[in-house]
Amino acid sequence: MLHPSHQLRFINPVIGYGVFATEPIPKGTIVGFVDSLDIKILPKTYERLNDKVRAIIEHFVYIDKEGDGILAWDNEKYINHSCDSNALVTPYHLSIAAHDIAKNEEITIDYTLNDAYLDIHKEGEGLSCQCGSPNCRKIINNLDIDSYLPIFISRLNEALTCSLQVKQPLFDFMDTKEKNELIKAFQNHSDCSKIMLEFLKKRSSNFHKKWNRILS
Repeated sequence: MLHPSHQLRFINPVIGYGVFATEPIPKGTIVGFVDSLDIKILPKTYERLNDKVRAIIEHFVYIDKEGDGILAWDNEKYINHSCDSNALVTPYHLSIAAHDIAKNEEITIDYTLNDAYLDIHKEGEGLSCQCGSPNCRKIINNLDIDSYLPIFISRLNEALTCSLQVKQPLFDFMDTKEKNELIKAFQNHSDCSKIMLEFLKKRSSNFHKKWNRILS
């Protein structure tokens, strides 16, 4: 589920649509999380689809910790990539604002850390990137993740320290158990390096076990 202060806007024929903040979203705010309405796409489901439907799935589906595909039911699936994204993936099944996101600023995420958009894996060497960021890596893949992971984790640690100092509108849409576990994780946060590395390792392992045969 995506933060309520957003709007879907058409950017251009090449990029298509993007998600923009309609109000300021402070650093540390939960931008989106996996909820019960999101659609789980299993390899056996994907395998039964025709090519046109597969192309849609490959474009919009990302991979969760268990290696299964997730198709967001709302506008979260339209969030575009940036090599210098203002939202960051976390090991808690949610994304968080990396800095203060201004009103009318496009909300972006790093697809490489969101790992495993199916079209990235299908292409093997990655997809061409034209995000326009000064730090653009020119290609979206998960082959060079180790080189910039320390920078990503540093940004994530900074954002997580703000998480309990800002309003969290999406807390209202979480069940009590999920919200309490998340608050506890935020309270105990110091350095997410270990848990993030474990998260990425498990997701990658599960993904390859489930999808390699189908996407090869």
